[in-house]
Amino acid sequence: MIFMGRRHVRLPAQIQNKRFSMTLTDLKGFIQERRRVSLSEIAGYFKADMAMIESMLDHWIRKGRVQVKQADAFSASCCGKCGGHKQVWYTWVDG
Repeated sequence: MIFMGRRHVRLPAQIQNKRFSMTLTDLKGFIQERRRVSLSEIAGYFKADMAMIESMLDHWIRKGRVQVKQADAFSASCCGKCGGHKQVWYTWVDG
């Protein structure tokens, strides 16, 4: 499935398992819908390369539309599954 505007569209079976192009608008909509996302969540959803997603996120960060937040490992809200790594979250900034 791909996020298009405010709805999800099921991709045809022959391209479901293949990578596809993702626009900045697709990324914006995904972050707005989920409120808080990690890089791996975005990559898994869009089946895209993490480096490409990071460069797209950089665009929104430079414009002040995406905020990067780091959660310390093993903080009060930590479940312990990350193995002690800092978790990075991306959130959309309304404005």
